[in-house]
Amino acid sequence: MGNTSVKISQAAIIRIVGGRVNAAAKRAADQGAVYVRQNIVADGLVNTGRMLKGVVVRESPMSTPLRRRYEIVSTASYTKFPEGGTKGSVARPGHFLVFKPKGMATFVFAKKTRGVPAHHFMLRAKMTIRRADFLP
Repeated sequence: MGNTSVKISQAAIIRIVGGRVNAAAKRAADQGAVYVRQNIVADGLVNTGRMLKGVVVRESPMSTPLRRRYEIVSTASYTKFPEGGTKGSVARPGHFLVFKPKGMATFVFAKKTRGVPAHHFMLRAKMTIRRADFLP
């Protein structure tokens, strides 16, 4: 038996299947964004709607023509807090935590604050994406 090698032009592969790869990855990312929005609403995290409206799909800088990558992100700066949660704060002995809540003209003096529970809506959306979401 002789050895045979076949050389395939990467440009030809990209030309033939590149569009299909991109379309499939974009479809799955768009469906993933839908799952994120559904999770945000189901968890009751909609107050102003800024986080919900800010969920967008953008192409990752790590993307290549044959390996398209998309990111599902929220443009709201506070999205990381309900996603990952926060722990409470406790004042040093003999002191108070002083802060001014949004929309209030007065200051609040507290010995401790409670944290925000983690909802993991992005993680749950990632786990929900199925093979069928890539298909037309």
